Amino acid sequence: MAQEVVAAATAELAGLAQTVAEGLGGPPRLAELLEVLGWGAASLGDDLDAPPPVPVELRPRLRRGATPAEGPSRAGDLGDAPVVDAGDLLGRLAARLRDSEGRPTLEDLATLVGQGLRGLPPGTLADVDPGDVTSVTVRTVTAPQRAAVGDVVAIPATDGTYHLGVVLDRNVFGTALGLFRGTHAPRPPAPGAPAAAHAVYTDDEAVADGHWRVVGHDENLIVGFPDAPEVLHRPGAPGVGPYGAAERPDGALRDLGEDEARERGVLAPDFQQIYAGRQLERHLGRLTR
Repeated sequence: MAQEVVAAATAELAGLAQTVAEGLGGPPRLAELLEVLGWGAASLGDDLDAPPPVPVELRPRLRRGATPAEGPSRAGDLGDAPVVDAGDLLGRLAARLRDSEGRPTLEDLATLVGQGLRGLPPGTLADVDPGDVTSVTVRTVTAPQRAAVGDVVAIPATDGTYHLGVVLDRNVFGTALGLFRGTHAPRPPAPGAPAAAHAVYTDDEAVADGHWRVVGHDENLIVGFPDAPEVLHRPGAPGVGPYGAAERPDGALRDLGEDEARERGVLAPDFQQIYAGRQLERHLGRLTR
């Protein structure tokens, strides 16, 4: 691999390590830095010869005698900014590889990361000397064909970030998603992340074809959303009260009062709760504000 490309990787990784260190209050462990890079790799698409299946796990190999620290990772305490920075960094390195060697694979990029890490100065990492890293390899976990309850789904936004939803239920109405406000890096949101007001229903197509990606699993995220979300019906349908109705997956129907109908948006002219996958994607900017 060209020396100038490796030097660029070292410089990029030094900047990311500093950003992560600022977020953690001290140098990251090797595994923590690679975890952030793995999350960032999920945003790579046309940069590589094929979009990476996610989640992406980057694994180091070390010289004999070098022992990385064990214990819970602190990477989850970081905000989304370092993860977005990691994705941008990897995109720039992929472009350098493309210019010199053709469109790279994810494995090519991991190899470059390993070579770049070796050039970092001692003390950049909390647990090992960067010079002890002999290589970095990729372990990928292919997303399932169907998202299960508790899976976190990343849905592309327009700026390289993602809308996030957690699967609440699968029932006769479809797949119920609890949405989180704003846009994020492609990883599970932190506990307590603000939830959008109401669940929506969609289909499995965008997950099945890989356009939406399952980026983690955390059933604790379901707590902020209703159990077995109801489908809301606007006024005017047969058997529906003057302010609409709510139907449970078991078919039980109840009329809405005026206050609840207004609070849940049922009376708005553009109200919708069941979407085809790609249709939902177009509306997420509004739904997650």
